[in-house]
Amino acid sequence: MTIYYDFTSLNKMINANRGNYHIGNKIKQTETEVVRLSALGHAPFKTPCRIKFTWLIKNKQTDPDNIASAKKQILDGLVKAKILPDDTHKYIIGFVDEFEISDKVGVRVEVL
Repeated sequence: MTIYYDFTSLNKMINANRGNYHIGNKIKQTETEVVRLSALGHAPFKTPCRIKFTWLIKNKQTDPDNIASAKKQILDGLVKAKILPDDTHKYIIGFVDEFEISDKVGVRVEVL
């Protein structure tokens, strides 16, 4: 499944939370909902699983760890969409992150 959305980087999320917790929470809730809506109709993942995230980025200006921090919102959205039963060790055994320069920004989420 591919989610075309420009997720907030970790540094921007930290700054939002420092400025006002409610702003940071609103960003997290919005991004979780974007994932939930994007995942509707997708078949549930077979678990336990390893999840591969291919981050679609326009350039290499943002550090990879800053980008990949959006896993939290993505996993929470997949749980809300019932694609994953939960985001605990019982269901997820690991992650793989890759980065790809693309015209469209987002993330491709696959089960390995």
